[in-house]
Amino acid sequence: MKKALILLTAAALLLTACAGSGNPSSEGSSQQSSQSSPEAAPVTAEELIEPAMEAYTWCMVYSLPCDPNDAVSLDGWPAYRVTDPRFPDYDSLYRYLTGIFSQEMVDNTLLSGGNYVNVDGALYSHDGARGSNIFVGGVTYAMGEETDTRREIIASVEYLVDPAAETPEVEKVEEYTFVQEKIDGKWLFTQFPYFY
Repeated sequence: MKKALILLTAAALLLTACAGSGNPSSEGSSQQSSQSSPEAAPVTAEELIEPAMEAYTWCMVYSLPCDPNDAVSLDGWPAYRVTDPRFPDYDSLYRYLTGIFSQEMVDNTLLSGGNYVNVDGALYSHDGARGSNIFVGGVTYAMGEETDTRREIIASVEYLVDPAAETPEVEKVEEYTFVQEKIDGKWLFTQFPYFY
Protein backbone atom coordinates (compact mmCIF):
# COMPACT_ATOMS: atom_id res chain seq x y z
CA MET A 1 0.00 0.00 0.00
CA LYS A 2 2.81 2.39 0.92
CA LYS A 3 4.62 1.64 -2.36
CA ALA A 4 1.49 2.34 -4.36
CA LEU A 5 0.93 5.66 -2.56
CA ILE A 6 4.54 6.72 -3.15
CA LEU A 7 4.27 5.79 -6.85
CA LEU A 8 1.00 7.70 -7.23
CA THR A 9 2.48 10.78 -5.53
CA ALA A 10 5.57 10.62 -7.75
CA ALA A 11 3.42 10.27 -10.86
CA ALA A 12 1.27 13.26 -9.83
CA LEU A 13 4.37 15.36 -9.24
CA LEU A 14 5.78 14.34 -12.61
CA LEU A 15 2.53 15.22 -14.40
CA THR A 16 2.38 18.58 -12.62
CA ALA A 17 5.95 19.35 -13.62
CA CYS A 18 5.28 18.39 -17.23
CA ALA A 19 2.06 20.42 -17.37
CA GLY A 20 3.86 23.44 -15.98
CA SER A 21 6.54 23.24 -18.66
CA GLY A 22 4.06 23.49 -21.54
CA ASN A 23 4.95 27.12 -22.29
CA PRO A 24 8.56 27.67 -21.31
CA SER A 25 8.74 31.18 -22.72
CA SER A 26 5.94 32.51 -20.50
CA GLU A 27 7.37 30.82 -17.38
CA GLY A 28 10.83 32.16 -18.09
CA SER A 29 9.57 35.67 -18.70
CA SER A 30 7.59 35.74 -15.44
CA GLN A 31 10.61 34.53 -13.47
CA GLN A 32 12.82 37.01 -15.24
CA SER A 33 10.47 39.93 -14.58
CA SER A 34 10.21 39.10 -10.87
CA GLN A 35 13.99 38.83 -10.59
CA SER A 36 14.73 41.98 -12.54
CA SER A 37 12.15 44.06 -10.66
CA PRO A 38 12.71 43.69 -6.93
CA GLU A 39 10.08 46.40 -6.28
CA ALA A 40 7.42 44.07 -7.69
CA ALA A 41 7.58 41.94 -4.54
CA PRO A 42 5.27 43.40 -1.88
CA VAL A 43 6.97 44.62 1.25
CA THR A 44 5.35 44.83 4.63
CA ALA A 45 5.18 47.94 6.76
CA GLU A 46 7.40 46.22 9.33
CA GLU A 47 10.08 45.45 6.73
CA LEU A 48 10.16 49.12 5.78
CA ILE A 49 10.15 50.59 9.26
CA GLU A 50 12.34 48.23 11.34
CA PRO A 51 15.79 49.12 9.91
CA ALA A 52 14.87 52.80 10.08
CA MET A 53 13.74 52.50 13.72
CA GLU A 54 16.99 50.78 14.62
CA ALA A 55 19.13 53.40 12.89
CA TYR A 56 17.12 56.28 14.35
CA THR A 57 17.59 54.76 17.81
CA TRP A 58 21.39 54.74 17.38
CA CYS A 59 21.28 58.49 16.93
CA MET A 60 18.52 59.55 19.31
CA VAL A 61 18.39 57.02 22.19
CA TYR A 62 21.71 55.19 22.53
CA SER A 63 24.91 54.85 20.55
CA LEU A 64 26.29 52.03 18.48
CA PRO A 65 28.49 49.61 20.49
CA CYS A 66 31.80 51.19 21.50
CA ASP A 67 35.14 50.07 22.91
CA PRO A 68 35.45 51.55 26.43
CA ASN A 69 39.22 51.03 26.27
CA ASP A 70 39.69 53.08 23.10
CA ALA A 71 38.78 56.62 24.13
CA VAL A 72 39.86 60.11 23.14
CA SER A 73 38.98 63.47 24.65
CA LEU A 74 37.10 65.89 22.38
CA ASP A 75 36.35 69.33 23.78
CA GLY A 76 36.61 67.91 27.28
CA TRP A 77 34.22 65.02 26.60
CA PRO A 78 35.27 61.38 26.06
CA ALA A 79 34.54 59.71 22.74
CA TYR A 80 34.86 55.96 22.20
CA ARG A 81 35.68 54.03 19.04
CA VAL A 82 32.61 52.39 17.50
CA THR A 83 33.10 48.63 17.21
CA ASP A 84 30.27 47.81 14.80
CA PRO A 85 32.15 46.33 11.79
CA ARG A 86 29.66 47.89 9.35
CA PHE A 87 30.88 51.36 10.29
CA PRO A 88 34.67 51.62 10.38
CA ASP A 89 34.48 55.36 9.70
CA TYR A 90 32.09 58.31 9.77
CA ASP A 91 31.48 58.15 6.01
CA SER A 92 30.22 54.55 6.18
CA LEU A 93 27.69 55.50 8.84
CA TYR A 94 26.67 58.58 6.84
CA ARG A 95 26.17 56.49 3.68
CA TYR A 96 24.09 53.96 5.59
CA LEU A 97 21.84 56.61 7.12
CA THR A 98 21.37 58.47 3.83
CA GLY A 99 20.31 55.16 2.28
CA ILE A 100 17.34 55.12 4.70
CA PHE A 101 16.59 58.79 5.44
CA SER A 102 16.71 61.94 3.34
CA GLN A 103 20.02 63.82 3.48
CA GLU A 104 18.20 66.72 5.13
CA MET A 105 17.00 64.47 7.98
CA VAL A 106 20.46 62.99 8.45
CA ASP A 107 22.20 66.37 8.47
CA ASN A 108 19.63 68.31 10.50
CA THR A 109 18.35 65.68 12.91
CA LEU A 110 20.21 62.38 13.16
CA LEU A 111 23.81 63.60 13.09
CA SER A 112 23.31 67.23 14.07
CA GLY A 113 23.99 66.59 17.76
CA GLY A 114 27.61 65.62 17.18
CA ASN A 115 27.32 62.25 18.91
CA TYR A 116 29.35 60.60 16.12
CA VAL A 117 32.72 62.01 15.05
CA ASN A 118 35.61 61.15 12.75
CA VAL A 119 38.88 60.64 14.65
CA ASP A 120 41.87 59.86 12.46
CA GLY A 121 39.67 58.05 9.95
CA ALA A 122 37.77 55.97 12.54
CA LEU A 123 34.21 56.42 13.82
CA TYR A 124 33.92 57.50 17.45
CA SER A 125 30.90 58.20 19.59
CA HIS A 126 30.31 60.15 22.79
CA ASP A 127 28.28 57.06 23.78
CA GLY A 128 25.31 58.97 25.10
CA ALA A 129 21.98 57.43 26.04
CA ARG A 130 18.71 59.09 26.99
CA GLY A 131 16.52 56.06 27.54
CA SER A 132 13.30 55.27 25.73
CA ASN A 133 9.66 55.97 26.49
CA ILE A 134 8.68 53.28 29.00
CA PHE A 135 4.96 54.00 28.54
CA VAL A 136 4.96 52.64 24.97
CA GLY A 137 3.25 49.25 24.92
CA GLY A 138 2.24 47.38 21.79
CA VAL A 139 2.94 48.83 18.35
CA THR A 140 1.44 47.74 15.04
CA TYR A 141 2.34 49.00 11.59
CA ALA A 142 0.23 49.17 8.43
CA MET A 143 0.69 50.62 4.98
CA GLY A 144 -1.15 53.87 4.35
CA GLU A 145 -1.61 55.81 1.14
CA GLU A 146 0.87 55.03 -1.60
CA THR A 147 1.73 56.52 -4.97
CA ASP A 148 4.68 56.00 -7.32
CA THR A 149 6.72 58.58 -5.42
CA ARG A 150 5.32 58.68 -1.88
CA ARG A 151 4.13 56.12 0.64
CA GLU A 152 2.94 56.20 4.22
CA ILE A 153 3.42 53.76 7.08
CA ILE A 154 0.95 54.15 9.92
CA ALA A 155 2.03 53.18 13.43
CA SER A 156 -0.67 52.50 16.03
CA VAL A 157 0.98 52.89 19.42
CA GLU A 158 -0.48 51.82 22.74
CA TYR A 159 0.45 53.96 25.75
CA LEU A 160 0.25 52.23 29.11
CA VAL A 161 -1.04 53.65 32.40
CA ASP A 162 1.58 51.79 34.47
CA PRO A 163 4.17 49.77 32.52
CA ALA A 164 5.32 48.07 35.76
CA ALA A 165 1.86 46.64 36.49
CA GLU A 166 1.47 42.88 36.33
CA THR A 167 -1.20 43.32 33.66
CA PRO A 168 -0.53 46.74 32.10
CA GLU A 169 -3.62 48.74 31.20
CA VAL A 170 -3.73 50.68 27.94
CA GLU A 171 -4.43 54.35 28.57
CA LYS A 172 -4.71 55.44 24.93
CA VAL A 173 -3.76 54.53 21.36
CA GLU A 174 -2.17 57.11 19.09
CA GLU A 175 -1.38 56.94 15.39
CA TYR A 176 1.79 58.27 13.76
CA THR A 177 2.37 58.65 10.03
CA PHE A 178 5.83 57.94 8.66
CA VAL A 179 6.50 59.10 5.11
CA GLN A 180 8.89 57.72 2.52
CA GLU A 181 9.50 59.56 -0.73
CA LYS A 182 11.28 58.38 -3.85
CA ILE A 183 14.33 60.61 -4.19
CA ASP A 184 16.83 59.92 -6.98
CA GLY A 185 15.35 56.44 -7.40
CA LYS A 186 15.58 55.50 -3.68
CA TRP A 187 12.80 55.28 -1.10
CA LEU A 188 13.89 57.52 1.78
CA PHE A 189 12.11 58.56 4.95
CA THR A 190 11.33 62.29 4.94
CA GLN A 191 9.00 62.28 7.96
CA PHE A 192 9.81 60.12 10.95
CA PRO A 193 7.75 60.83 14.10
CA TYR A 194 9.84 58.73 16.46
CA PHE A 195 7.71 57.83 19.48
CA TYR A 196 10.05 55.81 21.70
